[in-house]
Amino acid sequence: MLLADLPPRIMASAEEEPDMQPFQRAPRDATTAMEQRGTLMAQPAEYFKNVFGGRTPTLQEKLFWIEDRVRESASWITYRNNLYLVVIEMTSPLIHACIRRHDRKPCTNWNHLQQIKSELIGPEHEAVELFPAESRLINTANEYHLWAHPKAGFRFPFGFSWNRFVTNQGRPQTGSMLETSTG
Repeated sequence: MLLADLPPRIMASAEEEPDMQPFQRAPRDATTAMEQRGTLMAQPAEYFKNVFGGRTPTLQEKLFWIEDRVRESASWITYRNNLYLVVIEMTSPLIHACIRRHDRKPCTNWNHLQQIKSELIGPEHEAVELFPAESRLINTANEYHLWAHPKAGFRFPFGFSWNRFVTNQGRPQTGSMLETSTG
């Protein structure tokens, strides 16, 4: 069974989403760092227990940890549009994109995630989403994480290897695999 064989209603939910507007780079200033500190300070004790191996840190440990996170985030590039906030972090050896909706609802539109990857990282970059081992699971919000290779044209050693195939309501688009193989 192919996903394309599923009833249309299952695949139609993405059509109800508003169109995404282009992303704008969000400025980072001292206010951003102060807001980040405030958000982290407001986290419940359980949040810090996860970070500190099951124990509640002292106030000094908590403050040092928060300040380290603020310093790390100084190199992040933040983008916003009408629906999403995306934080790009250049981690070695991959680019990390953290994606969340402004309304904190789940991201259910795969096309939006593909558009975000193409617009902010590059159309010829490949990215993956990792479903981690339960022991590495961090799930505190409806945030989605993509990891992309920094070199355009790099291909992961898995996935589909045939030509582009894109449909719009079941009809092949220009450049699709069907046109390539029958042309």
